[in-house]
Amino acid sequence: MADLSWNGASKVVALLDAGLPLEQIVDRYGRHVHPDAQEFCSSHSQAKRIIIKKAVDDLDVRARLRDLEDRHDRVRRLYPCVNNTG
Repeated sequence: MADLSWNGASKVVALLDAGLPLEQIVDRYGRHVHPDAQEFCSSHSQAKRIIIKKAVDDLDVRARLRDLEDRHDRVRRLYPCVNNTG
């Protein structure tokens, strides 16, 4: 199984920060409903729905999502020759 990609996590956090309810971001299967959630939900959609559901009420989870996406981007910039599929 491929590693989770954190691309698009900050867009989902921005939707949560704006007060959108879970069902306006993803459906019950983890497929994106809002266009800004498409990138984040493009893989491992059910697992990511669970993460988003936890982030609805937990600001620490939101901060962690932002951090994971930032860290992922930094690694891709430092090691551009590594397989960067997600």
